[in-house]
Amino acid sequence: MQKTIYLLMLTVIISGVFTGCLPVDTTIDSEPVALDQAMPANDGQLPPVEEMIVERGGMMGRGGNGMMVFANKYKDGTYEEIGAYQSPAGAETLGVKVTVKDDVVTSLTVTNKATDEVSIKLQDMFIQGINTLVIGKKLENLDDFTVVNGASLTPAGFNNAIKAIKVDAENAS
Repeated sequence: MQKTIYLLMLTVIISGVFTGCLPVDTTIDSEPVALDQAMPANDGQLPPVEEMIVERGGMMGRGGNGMMVFANKYKDGTYEEIGAYQSPAGAETLGVKVTVKDDVVTSLTVTNKATDEVSIKLQDMFIQGINTLVIGKKLENLDDFTVVNGASLTPAGFNNAIKAIKVDAENAS
């Protein structure tokens, strides 16, 4: 019973604040200031970033102007790896080549390296459907494909190659 009363009182207080029924201090202690007086003039130019903290993992730091600066997690460039996976016919691989700019994949080439006839067809199906799912997306989000264009095992090889590419791009100098 006591719990119900406390909850009821809390609800009344919260609703009173949100509906404006309870007094709220709205006193302003200063005179209005024109926007051009509040902001320092800089001729429309941002001040140069003199210092930047860059930490692995796309962390952010403060630039010399106090603004937040975001560092890319992956170094821009083109990376290539082979992805392996297990098919009913045995081990298969596919080649994956991506170009990364500002942590986003700007181009993708997947090369069919299958040896089994069925695996060759399934890799071809995968290759026909994967570009639209990858180009323009962040590299960070690209290692969790399960079925692409009807191919359900080939994505495991692609995911493995992308994981290796992430390591390469993170450690590139």
